[in-house]
Amino acid sequence: MNKLPHYAHKKDVFSDEYCDRIIEAGEGLPHDPIGTVGTGDGRVNLETRNTEPAFFPRKLAYKWIYEAILPCINEAAAAYWKFDVSAHGICAIQHLQPRPIL
Repeated sequence: MNKLPHYAHKKDVFSDEYCDRIIEAGEGLPHDPIGTVGTGDGRVNLETRNTEPAFFPRKLAYKWIYEAILPCINEAAAAYWKFDVSAHGICAIQHLQPRPIL
């Protein structure tokens, strides 16, 4: 049985203005209209989560996002999962464009 949390969160890390900048940058990315898969067997379950994902590329234009978020990810990974994210690299940070739940 997994007793570790599946996710971690931290309050008041970024200002509202900074979050708005991240959201605005994410909205300009090309989103995948396929949505997200949520059933575990490859089927899309739009009753659970209906989003169009996009990923912030690891490019200079988005460096400011990675530099702000990665320390938080590393802190949570070390505290909860004893995992060094920086040693293994990290996949691109997602921006999710929500759609109405069907």
